Amino acid sequence: MNFPVRVVRRPIMFAAFPILAALVVAPYWGPLVSKVEAAVSTLSAPSITTGIGYAVDVPITLDSAPNGISGFEMIISLDNPAVATIDGIVIPPELGLTYVDQISTSQIAIIAVDLSQVLQGNLTGLTLATLNLTTTKQGSTAIHISLTRLDDDDGLPLDIQVVDGSLTVKKKFNNTGGGGGGGKGNNGGGKGGGPKK
Repeated sequence: MNFPVRVVRRPIMFAAFPILAALVVAPYWGPLVSKVEAAVSTLSAPSITTGIGYAVDVPITLDSAPNGISGFEMIISLDNPAVATIDGIVIPPELGLTYVDQISTSQIAIIAVDLSQVLQGNLTGLTLATLNLTTTKQGSTAIHISLTRLDDDDGLPLDIQVVDGSLTVKKKFNNTGGGGGGGKGNNGGGKGGGPKK
């Protein structure tokens, strides 16, 4: 089920953000400090193979968060914008405060805060966002994740290993299964979907 996300264009977002940061975001994100979690968590996008003209869902997955998360900030981009376009992004409703800046058809920025403090405790297999793409041309591109910060429930930064994904678009693609390989994180694919009408 897709949950609507309010998309805020750059001029509006950057004009409002200093006030929003002071009033809402700052209490949930403490200053960056050197203390980190003992275990390394992995934030990853999958590797997907599909055809031209297909709608593709790309989950951005955190494999573990031993002490929950309080929020994150990241930019997701396609290194080869000719292969696909970013149509939007879906963020789980548990992250009650979200801002999305669609910088271009190949780059999108996200800020999310667990405003209601729902994402607590030892979390595993958490999808932080699902990128919505449409493939446009044969070729391949990296799905690059630039993580600015990802804090635990105490406002301390997690020790994160970021693993980029990839998208391969074939001229001839037999999508007999109607999907894109299943799984998440490093070990599987996103949803391939079918051609857009």
